[in-house]
Amino acid sequence: MIAHMHARLRIPAVVSVILAMSIGVTTSADEFWSMDSAIDDNSGEVVASMRQESRESILDESGKNTLYPVFEFRCMPGRDSSVRFQIDWQRFISSFNTEVGFRVDGQKTLWLKLGVDSSNKITRSKSRTDVGNLVQLLSNATTVELEVAPYAEASIFVSFDISTFTSAQGTLIERCK
Repeated sequence: MIAHMHARLRIPAVVSVILAMSIGVTTSADEFWSMDSAIDDNSGEVVASMRQESRESILDESGKNTLYPVFEFRCMPGRDSSVRFQIDWQRFISSFNTEVGFRVDGQKTLWLKLGVDSSNKITRSKSRTDVGNLVQLLSNATTVELEVAPYAEASIFVSFDISTFTSAQGTLIERCK
């Protein structure tokens, strides 16, 4: 009976090792973007993403802790190949939809109304049109500055190096199929 129980416990352990090797793997697409495949905490689905930490830090709501927001593009391979984007500000932003400004290479700011997740820290694209407009804006640019005004606070500004955005996005699109 003990040998039988031992055999039943081995199979899940082997499956866990295989899943760990195929899910949650982070690779570097280049010096700015990292590619990742992981299980999404909210949906439980496999998500492929390209992400980058901001160049500048911001402070949390208390003004004590330093945080680096993360700009991410993602899809669900095999289920939904459409690419969406989100910004994880890692601090309270709002409990309802909010506008985020995207200023590329010092040009005019594109303002998009984004949804906010249940943690109130992550702003997300709500439509494919917004994603398309942003991708077009970021293509062949070098820097994007993001602006958001947390509820009842002054605006926060962070920037990202997007000089390799187009090639990294191509890699993500291949992973999304």
